[in-house]
Amino acid sequence: FQPWVARDVEMFVKTYDIPLNEEYDTIHVRRGDKLEEEARDAVINYWKSQGYTDEDNLPTNYIPFAKYLERYDPNECVAKGVDTIERNVYVATDDPIVVMKEIADASVPESENIIHSNGCHRLTFY
Repeated sequence: FQPWVARDVEMFVKTYDIPLNEEYDTIHVRRGDKLEEEARDAVINYWKSQGYTDEDNLPTNYIPFAKYLERYDPNECVAKGVDTIERNVYVATDDPIVVMKEIADASVPESENIIHSNGCHRLTFY
C-alpha cells in the first residue's frame, strides 16, 4: 500500500459530483484491446446466442451495455413490495462516450445519467 496513491485517488474522486456515503453497484465495461484477445470468446459467444454465426462479421466487437443491465432482476420490486428500487451505478470503462450513448439508448432517460430500467430499477450512473 502506497499512501500517496490513496491520497491521489481521494483527490481525484473529490473532483466528481458523486455521493461518497452511499452504496454502489459497479460495472466494468470492456472495450478496446482486451476484447481482441482476452475477452474475444465472450464476445463471440454473446453474438452467437443472438443468432450471429459469422465470427468475422458481428454487429459490434463488444457486448452491448444493455446486456450488462439484464443483471438487474425486474422481479426484485415485486419481491420487495415496492414500485421502484434506486441504485447508484459506477461504470468503469475505457470508452465512456460509447457507453454513455448506450446508457441513453437503453431506456428512456430521465436525465443525462439516470434511466429507468426494466420497470423496476431507477439507475443513476457515475
